[in-house]
Amino acid sequence: MVLKIIKKFWQLIKICLCICLLTGTFYYGYNYLNDSFRTKGVEYNESFHNLPENSMDIIVLGSSHAQYSYVPSFVYQNTGLYSYVLGSACQPLKVSYEMLKEALKTQSPELIILEVYTATPLKLWCMADSCYVLAEYQMRGEEKQNVINMLPEEKAELYKNEFLVNHNNWKDLNDFKEILNQPDREFIDPTFGFVCQDPPEYVDNWWYPNVFKETVDVELDEEDLTALNNIYNLCNENNIEILLYMMPMDGLDVENQSYRYKVWQWAEERNIKYLDFVDLAEKLDYKMRIHNDGAHSLINGSSYISDYLSEYVANEYKFNNHNNDDFLNTLYNKYVNMYSYKVFKSEPVFSKYKNRLEKYSGLLVVGIYNHNEQIDTFVRTVCNEEEYIKNRYVIYKNEIIASGDDYLWCEVNGRYIEIVGNSLRIDNETMNCNRNTIVIFDENGSGYVVK
Repeated sequence: MVLKIIKKFWQLIKICLCICLLTGTFYYGYNYLNDSFRTKGVEYNESFHNLPENSMDIIVLGSSHAQYSYVPSFVYQNTGLYSYVLGSACQPLKVSYEMLKEALKTQSPELIILEVYTATPLKLWCMADSCYVLAEYQMRGEEKQNVINMLPEEKAELYKNEFLVNHNNWKDLNDFKEILNQPDREFIDPTFGFVCQDPPEYVDNWWYPNVFKETVDVELDEEDLTALNNIYNLCNENNIEILLYMMPMDGLDVENQSYRYKVWQWAEERNIKYLDFVDLAEKLDYKMRIHNDGAHSLINGSSYISDYLSEYVANEYKFNNHNNDDFLNTLYNKYVNMYSYKVFKSEPVFSKYKNRLEKYSGLLVVGIYNHNEQIDTFVRTVCNEEEYIKNRYVIYKNEIIASGDDYLWCEVNGRYIEIVGNSLRIDNETMNCNRNTIVIFDENGSGYVVK
């Protein structure tokens, strides 16, 4: 009798152990696989939600046109304000509303900048499951569920389970994630939602975006109008101001332009400010194929847009709750020189990169010129020098490290620089420069562009 009881007891123990083993295997396996299969979009969620609470002055909402045109690092350099682009591909306005609710869980911005591409019929070019899925990656809770439920029912059921959402993606997160050496903070993407697109090496033709004077009678889609009103009401409830904008792109015909003007009419009725960069393109000298590939801004074009937005925001809005955070300052500065170098590399107009180099001083500049008044003025402006500068010079962080009329040498950050006549030597590499040449080196000194 006793043996039977002991035998049954051990059988019960084995059953319990098997249950624990199966449960543990499922739990840890699910979490491991779920993390391994996660997509790039999920990481955006971690980035935004790891920001210090109530630190963002500006939240930018909208489609990929917002992601490619608004550079938070440049806006920070121009204004000192903190901003984040919570954009996503073809983000419908009703999704922008859910994204705003998501943002307000942890942030209290004083300005919402909304890009309104998806208020026009052009949105039909790209409307697909991805315009909901890529947005919901950045959300949690009710807002995430609301966006998933915008999908057809059978697809919504699939996306309700994160493992099923991501099962086709094997560790592509590892190619995207950049862990910063900040032990007290989790991962924050230092691009703050901006997507940088390099221009082509050469463009043989360009044009300003088409602007049509005539319009046709249109009415905003009912869903879009409801979403705009919801965004407006939610911002009012939270004492947040709104700025709308629209980017240049191919395909803006009379009908689509009429929808754009309909949005501006809606804004004017509510005293909401807006910027139409289609109409402003010629004023900014923003050209298709040089500053925009036909759909999205290239890095030099986004610098134009961000600089204009910076000046406009600084003049038109007051920010009373801005916090100065050393950690965030470091992150915003991280990409300033990198993006500036890309602008210099692609910008064909001297005055444009001259203006940017005067503002952003972290790059190494080596120059040769022979009594060129424009370059002489440029050098004196960058270095705040009143006196005439010699013909060969090296500038780093707004200081002339060395200069000479025909010969100079110096060492900057462990790099040896020598100029003899028109021959420039950097370490062991020598190049022959023409008269009136500026050589700009990237932040690591490993790449350069000759102007």
